[in-house]
Amino acid sequence: MVVFIGVIYSVNSQNAYSQPRNYGNYIQPYDFGLLERALQMKQSNYSRNIKIVRNKVNQIDKLLSKLIEIRKRNKKPFSKGQIEYLENYYRNLKKIETWDFSSRTNTQNVLNWLEKIENEFYKWF
Repeated sequence: MVVFIGVIYSVNSQNAYSQPRNYGNYIQPYDFGLLERALQMKQSNYSRNIKIVRNKVNQIDKLLSKLIEIRKRNKKPFSKGQIEYLENYYRNLKKIETWDFSSRTNTQNVLNWLEKIENEFYKWF
């Protein structure tokens, strides 16, 4: 009976975590090459799209400068509604600065909005 107790004691006293385990080769959890290529593509899209949006905004700013110059020369001030429209334009322009321009959808939405703004400003001539 003593032998039996000794065998049970020796089996129970061994820690399951004390023996090294062989789980195979380490597998990298992330493909850093893939991440790098994805980020480069996203940066490339952002750079291209923000350039397009900035060009459109610059085009609208030139249009507004001409409009203001003509209005001053003709001594024809902007109406209250036009001033509110301009204020909203600049307020919304500030908001879209934080958008993700690597997204084609966001960029296209902004360009559509800018096109409507530009068309409205042309009506003011």
